Amino acid sequence: MSDSNQNITQKDQPDIFKIGVISGKGGVGKTTVSGSLAVLFKEHANKIIAADCDVDAPNLGLLFKGGKIINNFKVKTTEKAKFLPDLCIQCKRCVEEQFCNFSALGWNDDEDLPIVDDIACEGCGACRELCPQQAFEIIQVDSGLITHETSPAGFPLVWGETKLGATTSGKLVTEIKKYVDSIVDANERAIVLIDGPPGIGCPVVATVSDLDYTIIVIEPTSTALHDADRAIGVLKQLNINHGIVINKSDAWKRGYEEILHYADENNIKIIGEIPMDNKVPNATVKGQTVYEYDSSCQASKSLAKIYSYLLEKVVPKSFQ
Repeated sequence: MSDSNQNITQKDQPDIFKIGVISGKGGVGKTTVSGSLAVLFKEHANKIIAADCDVDAPNLGLLFKGGKIINNFKVKTTEKAKFLPDLCIQCKRCVEEQFCNFSALGWNDDEDLPIVDDIACEGCGACRELCPQQAFEIIQVDSGLITHETSPAGFPLVWGETKLGATTSGKLVTEIKKYVDSIVDANERAIVLIDGPPGIGCPVVATVSDLDYTIIVIEPTSTALHDADRAIGVLKQLNINHGIVINKSDAWKRGYEEILHYADENNIKIIGEIPMDNKVPNATVKGQTVYEYDSSCQASKSLAKIYSYLLEKVVPKSFQ
């Protein structure tokens, strides 16, 4: 009976293949790559869902603006301290003994009561534990927004945006990914393409933690390569398959050669090179991916080759 139940559970689960697009630093072309790949997958694959996990700057939602909103809701993943004035005896210990290492506690001389700086507060709970009157509690507050819409290109798009001062972008990314999983029907196959955040912080780790494959976008500059190396270090630690896309590959020959040398030394596949192309900024101004704007330009042709590589070498045939 146990084996039978296990088989039923597996059968009812959706089959999802997740591809992420990240970078070591911002502004190197992540959304250029992920946006056009989403459109290409929509044209040729079974089902594609695009998700923007760069919750501090969700540009994919801007690129595909104008779609029909399916769902829009607030998420509470941030914890903050709340002062309970009825329990306070004005002993001032919370301020004088520096209960808070984040300097989030102050004193209101007019009301003779402590005050909590919501921006500085990290929700660590020290004030709650140290106050002899237990005049503080830790509560969940609004952290950000998750939006689910149908993009003008016809595929589902899910994106999130942190609330100013929420300091919990990693948790919001996790909630976005949970929501994406929930909108895939049981026994359905779907490719999820994620436009991830730059860097190596919590949002990046939350984004790549369960990916099947990750694309790292690098421009031919020393800074971009240095930062990408740090992001690739995270992928290696998490044992996630990955490849490199060189954006603006013809912008600086020496920088381009440095990336080639780095990839060769670290045994990382360069899955595509995108040359500089004025059609890319022109498309952005029009609110389109470059592939939608002009599928015959050099950048679009390069993106199509990257897409072909993913189909041939990365994405299982059952998803195509």
